[in-house]
Amino acid sequence: MPSDKLEKAKRLIALHPEWFEALGIYDESGKLPRFPTKVRVNFTVDEELYHKFRQFCKRKGLKMSQVVENKVLEFLRENGEISASKVE
Repeated sequence: MPSDKLEKAKRLIALHPEWFEALGIYDESGKLPRFPTKVRVNFTVDEELYHKFRQFCKRKGLKMSQVVENKVLEFLRENGEISASKVE
């Protein structure tokens, strides 16, 4: 339905106005600007847990932030906050 697509487009514009600004820049210059897609967060965890997690990731060649991101995504899916097929 056209109205569903229009509503989705309006939500995307509201959530990510920088995407549409980038398209305007591309229209004018022919070059698509780069912009960050990740945000830096700050929270506290138990110090011993942090050190064990850090050591584990280092041994396995994993990035700590990617492991945390995957677990948060899994948590949100399990609790019905996002669909199993995509991030909204």
